[in-house]
This record gives sequence, structure tokens and C-alpha cells, in this order.
Amino acid sequence: MTPRILDALAKHDTRATFFCIGRALESHPKLAREIAAAGHELGNHSWQHSRLQSFLAVADQEQEIERGAAAIAEVTGGGTAPPYRPPLGMKSPPFARAAFRKRVTLVGWSLHSHDSRLLDAERIARRVLRKIRPGDIVLMHDGHDLPGRHRPAAARAVPQILSGLRDRGLQGVTVSELLRTSTRL
Repeated sequence: MTPRILDALAKHDTRATFFCIGRALESHPKLAREIAAAGHELGNHSWQHSRLQSFLAVADQEQEIERGAAAIAEVTGGGTAPPYRPPLGMKSPPFARAAFRKRVTLVGWSLHSHDSRLLDAERIARRVLRKIRPGDIVLMHDGHDLPGRHRPAAARAVPQILSGLRDRGLQGVTVSELLRTSTRL
């Protein structure tokens, strides 16, 4: 689904942040390089995206952050630490300690597209466009954490959402661009 989303973003001259699972980056380095080369941001979404990650000890949480960041650095050549989104958006006291120790910029979302449960691209697009406001961070999925599973409705919804944003005079940006703009206001 990622190539289809990249095509839609290119057609609308829009950049986005892809919060990537480290092991997926390692498995698909060419695609990861394409994302970065197109001007999109690679964010850290842990190494393995375990559904049990919230229950891990601090040291294990740190390892998830480090391994995910290392996979991104392998693609981008390093530089600044990528923003981090915990799996399932879940946080726990051990995770909070690990994030503080690693000094990661935590990023959640303000608008969930529900593309992880809706199968109809039009419903996903309508939901986002009905609720979106300037400065929102929209959660969408270009892949799946379970092997062999995909979310084709999300990929079909992206062009509709981008057209709707353009009609409203809104433009998508990376999370880091949004955060830089927000701190200057």
C-alpha cells in the first residue's frame, strides 16, 4: 500500500511522516529509501510493534526505541533523533521512563481516521474531512503489523483526503515541520 500512498502524496505535492516499525524497514530498505528520498519523514514506531510492549520493562522499552531509531539511521544516514510513536499509542510508566531517558519526541495524533477498522475508503475520507482542523495530526496506516495483512481502503482514501484538504486551503506537512511551526506561534 505504501507505493500507492507515496504516489498520491507526490501528486498533491504533500509531505508526510511515516512512523515505521524498525523490522519492517530492515525488511524493505528500498521502499524506506524511497520514502526518505521523496522528502517524507521517517518516524520511529518501535522495533517490533509488540501488542504487549506497554508491559515491557524500562530496559526493554529502551531497546525498542534504540533498535527502531537505528533502523531509521541506516536509511537516512543518521542525524537528529526521529520522533517516536509508541505501538497502539499506549504508554506506561516503564515506557515513560525509557522515553525520558532516551529524550525522544513523543507524537500521538489528534484525529484517528479509523482506517484500521473501516473497510470503505469513502467513509474513511469523509470521517477525516468532517473532523479535520488546521494543525491536526491524522493517524493513518499504510501497512499492518501482522504479516500478510494489508489496509487497501486506507491507500484508496488518501487521494480523496488530500483533494479535500486542498479544497479547504490546507496542506499536509511532516510532524517535525508542524512542531517547528507550532513553537513559533
